[in-house]
Amino acid sequence: MKYPDYTDAACVGIPTEIFYPVIDEPADMTTIRKICAACPVLTDCYQWALHHERHGIWAGSTPSERRTVRSRLNISLITPEAVFTAGARL
Repeated sequence: MKYPDYTDAACVGIPTEIFYPVIDEPADMTTIRKICAACPVLTDCYQWALHHERHGIWAGSTPSERRTVRSRLNISLITPEAVFTAGARL
């Protein structure tokens, strides 16, 4: 899975802090979800987040929501270390 092209993403230009709150479940997810709902790369963003992102709000999903989906679908996070290690064996 390659890193999605986010140049047309609805979040471009919005301060990153909004998507990386101090707590996993920010109080104002409604605003974030409205931004993400109109995004042309929503599906790619969500797929990337399921496989690569432990923190932050991605595609309108919280870390705990993604953990639930990963568990249900038996998806493991692909960490940078795993990618490097796998690449090193080639």
